[in-house]
Amino acid sequence: MDGYTLTEKMRKARRRFRFTATEQALFYELVAVCNDEDWRDVFECSNVELCTSLNINEKTLVKARESLINAGIIYYKSGKSKRMVGVYSFVKSIETTVKITVDNTVNQPTNNTTNQPTNDTDLYKGKTETKHTTPLPPLQVMLLI
Repeated sequence: MDGYTLTEKMRKARRRFRFTATEQALFYELVAVCNDEDWRDVFECSNVELCTSLNINEKTLVKARESLINAGIIYYKSGKSKRMVGVYSFVKSIETTVKITVDNTVNQPTNNTTNQPTNDTDLYKGKTETKHTTPLPPLQVMLLI
């Protein structure tokens, strides 16, 4: 995606939708942010940053963003907190993907069919842990007079 393509996308959308000046300014501000992020497909931008750049309040921002979303020219996923800002995209719907990694060595069944004690090497795959206990020397107390 590049700035020229996004400008054309906005021009075509303006023929079908009656965007306000604020909505158009928001779109072009998001294009500038995406440019700053090296044209990543998905990029982050906080409401505070956008409100400050456009000199608008958050209620106006939310209304303008909804209009752009409904027109299908931006995609947005809200952040869950003030520390996790909103995520935008011009090219694809933003989905949350969870990557689950399972360590197969832990879940493999052992060859123990009876109640025999388990060897530490079976559980840790090569990491043997041996504990040595040695009695501590008796405590010596010295009195200084």
